[in-house]
This record gives sequence, structure tokens and C-alpha cells, in this order.
Amino acid sequence: FLSSLDPKLITHAINCHNTLNLGNPRKSFDVQVKFVEEIMPFVSGKFEIAGSIPTESNVNFKVINKLLVLHNLKELDEKYERSLNKLLKFRNCVAHGDNSIPVKNKDVSSVTQLVTDLMSDLFEHITCGFKERSYLN
Repeated sequence: FLSSLDPKLITHAINCHNTLNLGNPRKSFDVQVKFVEEIMPFVSGKFEIAGSIPTESNVNFKVINKLLVLHNLKELDEKYERSLNKLLKFRNCVAHGDNSIPVKNKDVSSVTQLVTDLMSDLFEHITCGFKERSYLN
């Protein structure tokens, strides 16, 4: 079963176990044992993709495409990059109480259309990935 899955999905599933902290080059033997204990279900064929999503704190165009690649799905068209980054900037200003960028009605309309278009495209990418079985090796 495990060999039929795309390696990116397996890597993602393993990396989602933050308790491993594999980025630290100095690992004690106990930590290495913990790693082996956590990796055993993957090796034995019991496999579950974690529900956590690595959003890097902000979901912009680059992060969404990184998530799509991670799940072996087609990336978003570059036409969304500028608008998505603008939406994130608006979101961060509002969330942090920064009134330096006024949000006008036309801005609300444009981001509403952006989100609608994005959801449609993402649904299509996920559906195509499922139909094409892009999750398999």
C-alpha cells in the first residue's frame, strides 16, 4: 500500500509529526528511538495523513501553490498572485488594527470575486487530482 502513494504525501505525513523535530542536527538516542517508534506505522502499512496544514502563518499565493504541490495537485495560475497577496495584506492590516490602508467597497467586491474564482479553480484541481489519481506513485 505505502509504495503506491506518492513520496511527497508520505514525506508530508511524516513531517507533520512536529514532535520529531528532525531539523535539529543534535539528536539524543531517546529522540532517535522516538522517531523509530513514530515511523513504524508508516513502514508497516498503516498510514494516515495528518489533518494539520503547514500554512506558514500566512496563506498567500506561494503557500497555496506549495500546498497544492505537496498534495500532487496542479498549481494555481499566476493571474491570482497579485490579488491573493493584496488580500493577505488587507487581512493582516485589519487583523492587527492597522488603519493605514482604507478598505473600500470596490476592494470588498474584488476580493469576494477573487475568493469565488479561487474556490472554483481549487475545486477543479482537487477533482482532477482525484480522477487522475495523482495521489498515487
